Amino acid sequence: GSSGGNKHLVEFRAGRMTLKGRMVYPDKRKGLLYVYQGEDSLMHFCWKDRTTGEVEDDLLIFPDDCEFVRVSECT
Repeated sequence: GSSGGNKHLVEFRAGRMTLKGRMVYPDKRKGLLYVYQGEDSLMHFCWKDRTTGEVEDDLLIFPDDCEFVRVSECT
């Protein structure tokens, strides 16, 4: 859920995985994933370390550029 006062369109707690070769490995840090629309009207997709408060990823999302879907299993 969204905490009061921020401008996040959506946010939820989320970890990260790192791809090395054909395997993915977990990053043990606790994170927060959120999307917001900046003053420049661009959509931002961000991941923040919840312990340090540091935003590590702030990616721009362009219209029709991505699709957010749940992945239940990977083979």
